[in-house]
Amino acid sequence: MESDSSHPRPGFLGQVHNELGYCYYRSNMFQESEENFKKSLAFFHKTSRRATFDTAFTLNNYALLCMETGRRDMALSMLKKSMRIFTSGLGEQAPQMVHVLNNLARSHMQIGAYSEALAVLEKALDIATHSLLSHYPEVMLVKELLAETYQHLGNLDDAERLFLEVVASKETLHGSQDPGILPALNALGRFYLKQGFLEKSLGLHDRILSI
Repeated sequence: MESDSSHPRPGFLGQVHNELGYCYYRSNMFQESEENFKKSLAFFHKTSRRATFDTAFTLNNYALLCMETGRRDMALSMLKKSMRIFTSGLGEQAPQMVHVLNNLARSHMQIGAYSEALAVLEKALDIATHSLLSHYPEVMLVKELLAETYQHLGNLDDAERLFLEVVASKETLHGSQDPGILPALNALGRFYLKQGFLEKSLGLHDRILSI
C-alpha cells in the first residue's frame, strides 16, 4: 500500500497553487499567477463545498493581482468575500483581517479615495494593536499605508509620526544598516521632499546610499 504522501490531498494542492500564484504575481508573471490562483480555488472547492480560511487567503492574494491588472470591481468582490469568511469563523477582530483590510485600503488608494482608505486602515490598526506584535510586517504595512493616506489628506503631523514609527520599528528589527530598512527610509525621505524639508530629505537619501 502506498503512503499518503504519494497522493497529495486537494487542500494541500490548493495551498501550493496559492503560494505559486503569489510568487508569479510578485514576479510580474500575471498570466501564470492567475492560472495558479484559479487552480487553488478549484482544489479548495473540491475539498469542501463550504468556503474555508484557505479559500479566504487565496481570494485575498488573487485580489492583489486583480488590482494590479485594472480589475478593481473583481478585486473588491474577492476581498469582501474573504472578509466574510474570516469574520464568520473568527469574528470582527480576527488578526487575519488586517491583511485583507490592508489590501482593501490599497484598492481605495489606487483611485484616490483616501477618506474611504482612512476608515479601513483605522479599523486595521485597531485590530493590529490589540492582536499583533508591533514588528509584524502587516502592522508596519498598516502604518505605512496610513501615513501615506494622512499625507494625501493633509494631516502631516500624523503622517510624519507614522513614517518615523515604521523606520524605528524596522531599525529595531533589522538594525540601522540593514537593507531591510531602505523602503521605510525612502518613504520618509519622499515625504520630507514633498513638504520642502530638503535638508532632512537629503540626509535620509545620503543614508540610503551609504547602506
